[in-house]
Amino acid sequence: MPSQTPTTAVAGSPVAVGSTDYLISYKANPNAAAVRAALGGDGSHRTIAAVLADANRPMAKLAAARRPAPDGLSPSAKFGFCWNTEDQADDRNFLWCPQGITTTADASSSRKYDGVEAVAVTWYRRRTRTDDAAVQSRVSLAPAGGAGSGRGRYRPHRLVVSAYLEEPGVALWRFDLDAVSHLPAPGPAADAYHLPFTHVQGATSRKDRFWFNSSGSGPKLRHWQRTGGAAPVAYRGTGGAESLSYWSSGDGPGGVPDYLYTITESPGTRRVFAVRQADFNG
Repeated sequence: MPSQTPTTAVAGSPVAVGSTDYLISYKANPNAAAVRAALGGDGSHRTIAAVLADANRPMAKLAAARRPAPDGLSPSAKFGFCWNTEDQADDRNFLWCPQGITTTADASSSRKYDGVEAVAVTWYRRRTRTDDAAVQSRVSLAPAGGAGSGRGRYRPHRLVVSAYLEEPGVALWRFDLDAVSHLPAPGPAADAYHLPFTHVQGATSRKDRFWFNSSGSGPKLRHWQRTGGAAPVAYRGTGGAESLSYWSSGDGPGGVPDYLYTITESPGTRRVFAVRQADFNG
């Protein structure tokens, strides 16, 4: 049983819709050779292990954020960190915003890549403090703390994509990933869903279980079990929460817990942390 108490049940469940209209295709980038040359040419890429060994920004404890959240997900965190002062409020104009999160558990059944366990966070830079148009992007890497070892991950590999909508609509897609390249396979989505709730900032899934981070009035972390006909349940969320990522360790008797990693974007309270998924599974 989950240790966290749901705050509400959601009226209605996500509904599967036709996915053939949602396609992924590839085309050649005419600037690919110039980009490779600017980065030092083929064979010059550094490994994730090397990048982490040469990391230049300290991580602070979760409580180091200027305005600790009195409720929400943060108090349930099993481990995590805050960004340093510069990344908490970059250049005082808050132009850089963290948005996406994934981990090496998404890359390998060993949960390691280049021999390390790591978290990757994507950021975008907007034009001005009031103009959200993205003009630059970057990726931050940090060690994954406390995740430990367990069993392999569920197959097939899938990319989970959510959309932020202010009205209910089709806002979730899952695309199969190539087992070798780990890139989305060209073609239509494996499935797509109309969501009865709005303001979804991030989503993740494992088998028939789905989790959704939603912002707006009263942020929520929602869980939905696709089989069985039960409606989604909502837990109190954390303000500014963005993407979600599932870390599979082999949850269950004798196993290391599985976790849900998330990230918050609000300047001054930017955190990366993990909660035990079994505490939020309805």
